[in-house]
Amino acid sequence: MTSEVEVTRTLLVAMTVSVLLALCPYVSRGTVSLSATTDNGTVNPHADTDHCGSCHILVKDDLLRNDVATIKKSELKGGPVEVCRQCHGIGFGHGVGKKPAMNRENLPLDAAGVITCALTCHDIHLAEAKDPRQKQYFLRLPSDTLCYSCHDK
Repeated sequence: MTSEVEVTRTLLVAMTVSVLLALCPYVSRGTVSLSATTDNGTVNPHADTDHCGSCHILVKDDLLRNDVATIKKSELKGGPVEVCRQCHGIGFGHGVGKKPAMNRENLPLDAAGVITCALTCHDIHLAEAKDPRQKQYFLRLPSDTLCYSCHDK
């Protein structure tokens, strides 16, 4: 049986991803300036427009189909932390899993009110950013604004 928290989390992820898919620079424009492979030669899904299936259950062709439900398009291979940790490892993300004492910018948290990689701090489908660090690290907000949302210094 699915708990209310799981349903809420699934809906939050679905809504977030559906908005991101609509704005996704990789799908709509197909241009990315990152290297298509990582240092160890594996596919970099952040840069390769054909590897949506690295994070999404569906592959790019299915994500682009109009007859596929938005909620289905938003399904990830894991939660908003697990998907990132497929490649980035367990030590990645200093605030992940914590409830922030403050959240000045009203950053999205998971259904339990904790910080996640893909919902809170990073926006992998970031379309534009004036701040070079924001663009480089796919930060949801410019780096100073993002950090000071939860930190004083």
